[in-house]
Amino acid sequence: MTCTGVAYSNYGLASPRVIQSWPGKPAEANNKVPSSLVYYSGVNWKVRAWDFASQNVPGTKEWFKRSLDPAKHATLMETLRRHPDQATNSARDAGPFNSPSHDDIKRYYKDYMQCLYNHLSDHIQGKTGSWQAKRVEFIFSLPCTFREPAIARTLLALVEEAGFGKGGSRHTIVAGLTEPEAAAVFTIKESAITFRAGTTILVCDAGGGTTDLAILENVTKEESELELESLSIVEGKSIGSTDIDVAFERLVEDRLATVTPALPENTAWSMMHSSQFMFYKCAFGQDECRHLRFSVPVPYVTGDFNYPKAGIVFGRMEFSE
Repeated sequence: MTCTGVAYSNYGLASPRVIQSWPGKPAEANNKVPSSLVYYSGVNWKVRAWDFASQNVPGTKEWFKRSLDPAKHATLMETLRRHPDQATNSARDAGPFNSPSHDDIKRYYKDYMQCLYNHLSDHIQGKTGSWQAKRVEFIFSLPCTFREPAIARTLLALVEEAGFGKGGSRHTIVAGLTEPEAAAVFTIKESAITFRAGTTILVCDAGGGTTDLAILENVTKEESELELESLSIVEGKSIGSTDIDVAFERLVEDRLATVTPALPENTAWSMMHSSQFMFYKCAFGQDECRHLRFSVPVPYVTGDFNYPKAGIVFGRMEFSE
């Protein structure tokens, strides 16, 4: 999955506060929220749920941030057209229609950002009081894959349509640092390591949908605010942990193709979103998880269901490292 993180600050706070309270999991503290939503079936563009509440729900729209770039959206649609048999159910169900248009993708983005804005408005004003008369600056960091000015303009226009910048006459929207640049600033300010002036820093920001690289130099002068200078063109690639999710879903679909009678079409998708798979994906590479075998429950079957050809033992599909 891809996620969204939000923090806010004002002159009375020593450091920014990360928003950890989200409608879908009100009893938990989560630094990020899934960038997903689901619409009511048969109702034109009415959002049924978003954030954690939209996970594991058939018809969920996700990963749409990667397709906001028209070129990447065109590539996805061409892949679906040429190789429909290789597309996962997640890709086939990317829109309310089998092949979502770029306008559909923009609508997902706008509707998601509207849900996000409504929550932020309630949450922050509940903490700090009405912001209608206050000066509020909404700063958005952009993936490096959005280097084309037209894409950035599209994103900011959708954000404004969603409500950002419209809550008061002194509210504004700003395109801030790129995501790896923002990561570099955070690292230098919060790290226990001292980065002296002249130090060159390579930042790799590997996320859910993109991997961004930046090389910067600390050019801060004595007794002055932190200052970084970019030494290279910031590069971004549409490679992220969602590629692992897609590969897992495709593997499960291949295995389930041998099972008779056939299980529901969204079985692999549900397993890809399971907490068990997400846990093992995040733990991969740790010493205690090396040479690990793990299993993920198969929905729609009972605990005594076995199908060795598909790796299913007692209702769970088994995997090795």
